[in-house]
Amino acid sequence: MTPGSSDRFNLARLQLQWPYPYPLGGRLSAIGTFVIIYRNILRHLHNPNVGSLEENVYSLRSLFTDKELRMWNYLWAQMDTPDSQSKRALREETTELVDDIAWLLGIHGRDEFTFERLASDDGLLRALWTIEPLRFYQKSYMYQYPITADCWSGWELLPVDQDLLDRPARIEWDGTGRIDDKFRELFDVKHERDGSTPSKVKYCCAMPAVIEVHLTAAPAGVRPGKRILEALGDFYLWDWDTSAAVGDGEFAASDSTPKVEGMYQLMGVVRLRKDEDPEDRDHVRIYTWGKKCVVPETKTCFYPSEWTLAEPGRQFRLYYVKITDKSIGSGWGEEYPGQSRRQQD
Repeated sequence: MTPGSSDRFNLARLQLQWPYPYPLGGRLSAIGTFVIIYRNILRHLHNPNVGSLEENVYSLRSLFTDKELRMWNYLWAQMDTPDSQSKRALREETTELVDDIAWLLGIHGRDEFTFERLASDDGLLRALWTIEPLRFYQKSYMYQYPITADCWSGWELLPVDQDLLDRPARIEWDGTGRIDDKFRELFDVKHERDGSTPSKVKYCCAMPAVIEVHLTAAPAGVRPGKRILEALGDFYLWDWDTSAAVGDGEFAASDSTPKVEGMYQLMGVVRLRKDEDPEDRDHVRIYTWGKKCVVPETKTCFYPSEWTLAEPGRQFRLYYVKITDKSIGSGWGEEYPGQSRRQQD
């Protein structure tokens, strides 16, 4: 199966297919969880709220290296082939792909081939995070020099550096405070100095379609046994819309100023394997629109029966998708027949 005119139908089917547990050890758990997470990201990018997959993603093919392009094509591979010959061919393709990706990323040992390595800043398909629906920052930022008495008027809008625009919508979180407050810290007004005169700077959030959170420690207040959805299931963000500026680029923020906003819901969690434990594995959980946890009927090596965000020494990657009225019925979060349980995590 390859990208084509029936993208949404293809993605709906592929979203339900979890990779086979081929005997690749931890390497398979890394590539398998990567496939599961990114299929769900692609599915969310193909809805009326953020445009078609063709306009969002197809143009990226020219930016991928040859080996990244192989990974891209593998995301579209059928993984429920019934006959043994097809299964054998897919297993061979998986083995070759893992070897190619290891070479591409400079991974020399099997223990280094982890989801964290694949999904890091210098990992696979990084160009995907530069497309418009996934941009973290708006194209202009607010600058005030010198500082005026009115804290929300007299701002100048300046273009954001391209390097910052291309930065993935990703944050590091040590679990302290609230997750939405952590995001707001990134977009608070910052006091700086331009020479000897104080100035103020504010970058504004573009409300990307998907946000990734690298959770490096247990969130405060999350006790063993507390459900993931209960603790971190959703959050709300808003910011000023700098594209609403008129005239010479001056910008004033008030209650009547247009805003951009987003309600974010947890789509997936990856339980990252511990580098020091060669027997450990990357594991994944996917959540639907109705806050149901997808429980695969087979291939449960990707899905442990028990886990908790309060697990000592464990790190996670959380994936949130922006939900709007247009997201409902768009394809993301539809039911997984016979494969989901309400509030099971």
